[in-house]
Amino acid sequence: NLQKAISKVCTKYSVQGRDQEALAAAVANCGAAAQARDEMIVRAKQDKEAAETRVQLLQDEIARAASKQLASVPEAGEGQLAAMEDKLAALWKMVDDMLMQ
Repeated sequence: NLQKAISKVCTKYSVQGRDQEALAAAVANCGAAAQARDEMIVRAKQDKEAAETRVQLLQDEIARAASKQLASVPEAGEGQLAAMEDKLAALWKMVDDMLMQ
């Protein structure tokens, strides 16, 4: 089919001999280049999808790790905070008493 098209063009424009061979080679090179370009586009899309998948997996792992970290920290209720404030106040009083002596 491609050969027929090349022959038709050569006949129409009186292209013969080496010029006809050069034209056929150029068309073949264009076809090969187009195929290589298409393959590169497919690979680039696959690489992009793989990278997006890796990013999503990393985000999921970070979320799981953060969730575990937060779960391991006890929730401080108002009573716990008040107790911590009392302990801190007692500690400061003890430091003040030691400095006064």
